[in-house]
Amino acid sequence: MKKILIVSFVIIIAGASGYGLQRMLGSSAPQNRMPAPTAAIDVINQPRPAFSLKDIDGELRDIKEWDDKVLLVNFWATWCPPCKKEIPAFMELQEQYTDQGLQIIGIAIDDEQAV
Repeated sequence: MKKILIVSFVIIIAGASGYGLQRMLGSSAPQNRMPAPTAAIDVINQPRPAFSLKDIDGELRDIKEWDDKVLLVNFWATWCPPCKKEIPAFMELQEQYTDQGLQIIGIAIDDEQAV
């Protein structure tokens, strides 16, 4: 008798859970959906922040140097295997699209000696 009650209870719980899940997934009205991201839209045609950083030779480089370019800014570190793996692809892209105005800038977030 006890076994029958436990099995019945499990079946009722499973059935109720399945019914609730079906109603939640099958509902045509959106529930608890996040709004579409707007951050990308908000930055289009906005001026980029002004900043200057030293290059690998210790010379100060200002972001304004590349005002007439399409910039791809890549943040990387020597301790990051995926970062190091993507550098050759970035170098290839830079060579391929330089004439069309692409400039790839790598900003190392690492110890200067390691870079």
